[in-house]
Amino acid sequence: MPSQQFERFAGVTALLAGVAELLYAIAFIILHQALFAALCLTVFGALAIGVWLGMYLRVCETDRDFAMLALIFGLVGAIGGSIHGGYDLANAINPPTLGLPQAAELPSHIDPRGIATFGFGGIGLAIAAWLITRTRTFPKSLGYVGCLSALLLVVLYLGRLIILDPASFVILVPALLNGFLVGPAFYIWLGYALWNSTQRRQNARSPCPTCRVTARKITVERQPGHPVGDSTLRRGLKFVSRAAVVSRSLIEVPSAAYSSKTCPADMRDQSDRPRTSICTSFVSLI
Repeated sequence: MPSQQFERFAGVTALLAGVAELLYAIAFIILHQALFAALCLTVFGALAIGVWLGMYLRVCETDRDFAMLALIFGLVGAIGGSIHGGYDLANAINPPTLGLPQAAELPSHIDPRGIATFGFGGIGLAIAAWLITRTRTFPKSLGYVGCLSALLLVVLYLGRLIILDPASFVILVPALLNGFLVGPAFYIWLGYALWNSTQRRQNARSPCPTCRVTARKITVERQPGHPVGDSTLRRGLKFVSRAAVVSRSLIEVPSAAYSSKTCPADMRDQSDRPRTSICTSFVSLI
């Protein structure tokens, strides 16, 4: 279970990642601002690293192996997306000699056509969302939203890889749905779930006023001289008396079992003496 500080940090980063993804979709699809879109993609990838670590620490209790696999795919997608955004940001600030429109057509060397951002990130999100539906630490509906977002990411990567036309129905619909609705909703909901779970654990650890009053009453009732203390003393004396009866029976049973007809005298003495001495000392202590 992650610490409260890191869980809260992961919740904040998830909220900010959802906002960054929404701003990236607005800048890339509506405003056509390459500089602002690249900046949002870089920030989103950096924020997603903390989100994936926080999500892994929560779903690893369900299945550690699949959670590790989802973490690896998710970190590759987050880091690859941040590097891809940094590559576009560098081209937008200082355009190469080919010119910005020509440079934009070249695939990134680290994240060609979004294989890390959309491909690996979608696979990792699919595994993590499946684990979310199996765990009790997250709402099951959050896992379903994550599965839909993962499907849209994989379809978007395949569209960018095969078709490459931004106006195509295969690319435009997943980009609009995941960029404006499903993706931001998943990260914002995830951040709220991480933050809310921290608050629930804090409330569970801090007792309410009624619990404090009850604990104070129990402390008063356990003071010496109170009827509850007397009853406890009576139960203790009753237990000691029963232990004495059992110890006496342990003394009498071996002496009755080993008679002169069934056991020689020397063997009877060797077998009875230790048990008799132990039980006698126990009775004397009682």
